[in-house]
This record gives sequence, C-alpha cells and structure tokens, in this order.
Amino acid sequence: MPNGSTFNFSDCVQQQIGQDDQAKEAWQSITQDNYTAADSESERKKVVGTIQFSVEMALAQAMEKGDIKSAVCVIHTPTPCTPLRQKVDEDKYAAFKKSIGEGNVDGFLAENNEVGKRAYSVRRLYKSGVKTISLYSQEKTNEAISADKIKKEEVDIFKGLIKQEEKNSKSWSCLSYGRYVKEGKLAEREAKSFDDGLTGATYIFTDKSGKTHGFSLLGSQKHEAGQGKEWSLSYAKDLNILKSKSGNPKFEEQFNDITKYLKANDVNLFAEITRNKVNFQCSIC
Repeated sequence: MPNGSTFNFSDCVQQQIGQDDQAKEAWQSITQDNYTAADSESERKKVVGTIQFSVEMALAQAMEKGDIKSAVCVIHTPTPCTPLRQKVDEDKYAAFKKSIGEGNVDGFLAENNEVGKRAYSVRRLYKSGVKTISLYSQEKTNEAISADKIKKEEVDIFKGLIKQEEKNSKSWSCLSYGRYVKEGKLAEREAKSFDDGLTGATYIFTDKSGKTHGFSLLGSQKHEAGQGKEWSLSYAKDLNILKSKSGNPKFEEQFNDITKYLKANDVNLFAEITRNKVNFQCSIC
C-alpha cells in the first residue's frame, strides 16, 4: 500500500482472491450490498472457500503491517474448527510464510495440497495477533466422533494447538462473574447450546481510523456438506450501520443474530475486540 494511502480492506481481499472471476464478482457484490448468498454446494466450494481464505489472509497481513489495531475471529461450528484439526508442522508453516514473502502462495498451496489451504490461513490469523476463538459443542463433537464423521485424532491436533497457546500466554479472560480462563491468541469456548442455523465464522476488526469492520458467513461445516444448506456472506466496513440501520436489512439481521448467539455463549465480540491487546480481558466488566 503506498505511503499516505487509506487502508481499504475490500481491496486487500480482492488482491488475495487474484484471478478467480467468480469469487471476485461475489466479493464485489458483498461489498456493495453488504450481503450475498451462495445457494448451491458447487458454488459454495468455488466461491465461499476462496473468499474466506482471502479474508483471513488479508486480515492477517493487515495485522502484521499495523493497518488494523485489533481483530477477533470466532469460528462457530458444531465441532472444533476444521482447519485446525489438520496437521501442519513447523517446517511446513515456515515454508508457507516464506512463500508469502516470495509472492508464491498459490504455488506453495498447489504443491502442498495434502491439507486444505485454510489449515495455513487460520494459523496465520492467530500467529499474527488476531484473537481466534473456536466455539463448538462438545456433545455434537462426541456424536460426530461416534458416527465416524470426524476422527478423535483430528480433535487431538486441535487440542494440542490450544494447550500450546495457553502455555505461551500471559492473558486471562473473564467469561462470567468469578469464572476466569487463561487463553492465548487461539482459544476454545464450549457452546452452552448450539444453533445449527448459525454455523459459520465471524470476523470483526478495528482499523487505525477507529472504524470497526465486520465480515460473517453462515453455512455448514465440512463433515456436514451436501445437506443443501444455503450459504450467506456479509461484510460492512463500518459496523455503525447497525446503529443507524442504514445497511442491508439482511446483513443487520444476520449480524445481530450472530452477536446475540455468541454473547449467550460467553463470546462478547465487541468486548473481545476492545480488550484484544490487553493482558487481562473481561467480557462482562
């Protein structure tokens, strides 16, 4: 970004999307209308995955460059975050970071396609300083393991990353009165009650001008694919439109439903983002 230029997250995502015309068109629709829907499984695979990866890469890059002050990502799914259940060793992650510097991310991912590309982008998120929370249902996780939809070994990989971050962290979060947990930039929260209709991921971040952006998507987790769920994606470069009610009503409904649901499960998005760079975080104070 040239010196003195204004941070434009939409452009950053567009650059990450690259030459995928279908994903570019969908992203332009989201930024113009605050909302779009991908109503088929094939469209989801082509568009939603590319956009989510591009948003995560752009967000991590902006955090690393100092273009944003604070950021929170919440992945709200029935079972632990799918990309973090895939194994990526330190050497592979170092090679991925090197490919970023060399401008060859696509080439690296093409050569290392044994794990999904979001196995790298989600790791880059929390390693860049984005508070990344996996909110999931232990009950649904146990059911998925019993039904052989997911492997216990995959969940163990995820748990190992959580423990590693906890070990390296000096940060404590207050979830409710008298209930404190030690958390790293990568954290897990157990859903008290899980709403399948709100399966997806939500990202909010504050830029240097003080504007808080929000991006969210709703759909299904990988092991539930093929069930005919419609995917919806929404983005706003200033969440003040929620107060002024000047945005797309579908965006407002989706974002308000998500924030209420997360807050009921000990994830207060706006408290998390304001305390993301503070060692002691209290979501109720």
